[in-house]
Amino acid sequence: MPALWEAVKSRNPEVGQRSRRLFDNLALASKAVELSPKQHKYRDTLAEVNFHLENRERAVEVAKEGLKIAPEDEHLEAQLKRFESEGTKE
Repeated sequence: MPALWEAVKSRNPEVGQRSRRLFDNLALASKAVELSPKQHKYRDTLAEVNFHLENRERAVEVAKEGLKIAPEDEHLEAQLKRFESEGTKE
C-alpha cells in the first residue's frame, strides 16, 4: 500500500475536520498523480478519496485510468467494482 494512502488513513476523521482533511487528501493524491502519472497506486488512492467525498463518478473514472496502466491489479479491479456498486462509503 503506498505511503500516500497510509497518510490518508491516518487522518483523524473528527466530524468538524473530516471534510477539510478529505479535501487536503484530494489535493495530495491529485498532486501525486500529476507528478507520477504512470503510478497506478496513486490513482487508486485518488479514486478512494473521491469515493469518500461522495464523488462516485470521478472515483470510477480514476480507477479505470489506473486499470489502463495496470490491468493485472486485482485490488484496483475490486475497488472499481465497489465504486460502481456502492452508493457511498462510510
